[in-house]
Amino acid sequence: MGRPKCCDLIFDRTQWRIGKKDVNILVLAVSTSRFTLPLFWMFFDHRGTCSAHDCAKLLDQFIGLFGKLCIREVLADREFGHGPMVDMLLKHDVNFTIRVKSDNYVLTNEGRTYKLASLCRNKRHSMRSKKQFRLKQQTHRGSIFIACSFKHVKADRVAARTNSKPDQMILITTNRPKKAVERYRKRWKIETMFADLKSRGFNLENSRMTEPKKLDVLLSLVAIAYVWVCATVGRKHIKVQIKGHGFPAKSWLRTALEQARKLIRYDPEVMVKILKPAIDKSKRVG
Repeated sequence: MGRPKCCDLIFDRTQWRIGKKDVNILVLAVSTSRFTLPLFWMFFDHRGTCSAHDCAKLLDQFIGLFGKLCIREVLADREFGHGPMVDMLLKHDVNFTIRVKSDNYVLTNEGRTYKLASLCRNKRHSMRSKKQFRLKQQTHRGSIFIACSFKHVKADRVAARTNSKPDQMILITTNRPKKAVERYRKRWKIETMFADLKSRGFNLENSRMTEPKKLDVLLSLVAIAYVWVCATVGRKHIKVQIKGHGFPAKSWLRTALEQARKLIRYDPEVMVKILKPAIDKSKRVG
């Protein structure tokens, strides 16, 4: 795929259970304009969250291969919104936008300690209110800000349909707090990627594998196939059928996979033409 110019990185974790064994994977993915592609991952033999040290290992791998200048921002969900994670990102000197839980406490410039839920309370009960607060902790890159919003983002459309009350979104960021919610929307792409890899396209869960070494090899092959489908077949050669209710009949990835299988089986010459630009680009990069 070559060296990215400037991209957003997303940390997230996925897990499933096979019998009595848990498959727990921490993934560092890169977000492009349309796709989210897995780059580095780590397996755990336990359920639950991972540590900031584990995230630092994956981030160091990316920086060692591509450099720090390629990182525009790091995005992560509430699971990663804790002190050690923030300290790790500040130590690496990269911008970040992370969602945090409302029961956390912060120290403001005035030296006062507030609970985030109290600090970001919307006194006017406005659905579109946003507030920014500067924390006391400073870095040479700038201040850490808190961006609070009651407005539903596109990623929360499922929750918005099932719950009449808006979900309060509290983000901590080092980069333009007024645009923090808009940038955080990109994080939802990794959830779509997990669905494509696990059940909606490549069906990783059906492999029934639990051995980390075997899963590592399988995930590597699936990641290559996923990037290949996204970068070649899925770019210009598919049309997703839209049903009468406004939703697609099949997911975008499922449609792209079926198209790829059809071309490989019945029209391989067209598939070679599709792959040729990607192969030539990889040779130039190599």
